[in-house]
Amino acid sequence: MRLFLAAIAALLAGALGGCDFTPTLDVPLPDFAPALTLNGVLTADSTVTVRITAADDPYANDDRYDAVFAVPDGVQAELVRDGAPLGPLRLVSETCDDPTYNRAPDDPQPTYECGSFVSDAVIEPGRTYTLRASAPGFPDAHATVTVPVRVAAAVTVGATAVQPLPPDGKRFDTDLALTVRDPAGTGQRYGLLVIREPYSYDYSRPVCIGGHDNPTCRDTTVTVRVDPATVGYTTTDPILLAGARTVPSSGIDFISFADDAFDGEARTFALRAQQFWYPSYSGGEPDPPVGVWLVVADRTTYDARQIAWFSGGGDNPFSEPVDLPSNVVGGYGLLGAIAITEARIPE
Repeated sequence: MRLFLAAIAALLAGALGGCDFTPTLDVPLPDFAPALTLNGVLTADSTVTVRITAADDPYANDDRYDAVFAVPDGVQAELVRDGAPLGPLRLVSETCDDPTYNRAPDDPQPTYECGSFVSDAVIEPGRTYTLRASAPGFPDAHATVTVPVRVAAAVTVGATAVQPLPPDGKRFDTDLALTVRDPAGTGQRYGLLVIREPYSYDYSRPVCIGGHDNPTCRDTTVTVRVDPATVGYTTTDPILLAGARTVPSSGIDFISFADDAFDGEARTFALRAQQFWYPSYSGGEPDPPVGVWLVVADRTTYDARQIAWFSGGGDNPFSEPVDLPSNVVGGYGLLGAIAITEARIPE
């Protein structure tokens, strides 16, 4: 058992003759066993990307504040579906630099996080997958998960409040009603996202050719495509509020909740998508469409999400790493699985 030495300075004067005492406290730390870390989420009807690295010692006494990720030499990985091997996974990046740290805007950005292994195999809902990994000097590691099946859901839109927001935008709140048809006896675990659907808008701008003294200019139409993005929302539904991890009045980004109160039934949840900006060059564009993503997660992924939101410790040297659930045998990490129902507002 290794010992962590914490020095507490104490200056005593007067009767103690001004002596400088430095009492110490020895705190036993858990032993660390080098092993592989397997992390990834298998998404129904998507291809595979998982991350395999060497686990970092959280108690390493080398004056580091951030975890260090490394891809072990000779690491091999394969995916198995319902007992039948699907073949090896391809390592697509050994670059472990954080692409957001200390880089100039024009520096090249890594395409993948380090340790990313990929496969063109498409994840099928309802099937059971095992990820196996090995590397010289490490024990073999594996994790097994069953991919959830999508749950039927539909969303309708109610009143929309639009108010002008000068000089070049609009903001809106939209009432949504999401109906979830929960299958009986399955113990479903859900997550809920409100999404601004992708949309496009056009605007005109002049394009000029020729010299500065006598340019030839004409108006041209520019089409801008806005990608999907999460939208904060509020709700008064007690089931959703019980799973909220943000203050409802400030806007919820993600809620995870169980079907314990409506198992096998259809339940409608009332949501209100909050305000956000979008360009309004001519002032007459319709509001961007919104929709709801209903995520069904396996139990281990759901439980980890519930705990991870409260992780931390800050600069407290006595705080331990958050004890997240793990389904990895012989190593660390978590292999999760989800299925997403994209409920869109009918046109």
